[in-house]
Amino acid sequence: MKLFSLAIVTSVIISSCSKTTSVNSTTSINSQKAINVSCQQYIDALGNPLEQVGNCLSPSDSAGFTQQELNLFNSLDTADLSGTTVPAASYSFAIYPNPILSDLNIQYHFNNSFSGQIVAKYVITDSLLNPVYKTIAYLNFTSPYSSLVISLQTSIPAGKYRLFQTLSAQSYNNFSRSWINITKSN
Repeated sequence: MKLFSLAIVTSVIISSCSKTTSVNSTTSINSQKAINVSCQQYIDALGNPLEQVGNCLSPSDSAGFTQQELNLFNSLDTADLSGTTVPAASYSFAIYPNPILSDLNIQYHFNNSFSGQIVAKYVITDSLLNPVYKTIAYLNFTSPYSSLVISLQTSIPAGKYRLFQTLSAQSYNNFSRSWINITKSN
């Protein structure tokens, strides 16, 4: 009898391990991919590096965004690109301060005397790629430098985030893509 009971228990365990679960096609499955926002590069209000937490890479320029990351910009892709131009030279950008208290400063520098207008799109997400802030800015360049200030005073709660940005011009939507991890302080 003990052997029979053991055989039944073993059969139940084995059959429960091999069960497959059928998912109804109308059921939503959370397929969000977590991103690592713990790595932070802290910068003072003048743009000077302060501290690095974790093994950080530089801001990712011309990043190969996943389709899920590109989809973050869908609602911003309606921006009017008329009259905008693609710069012929590469650029660099700086974001400061980090941690952010209220305002986020973004400065662009082109390697030549680019003159024209581009559209910058920004999306700030949490570690699960849930957008917490989105905006579009039209940047006018008459010199190699241009700056932008985004006010985040009450827009997002304190925490660690990733700022995704794209640059666009007429016939060249999202021609440049980059991201950087940021921290919002109280």
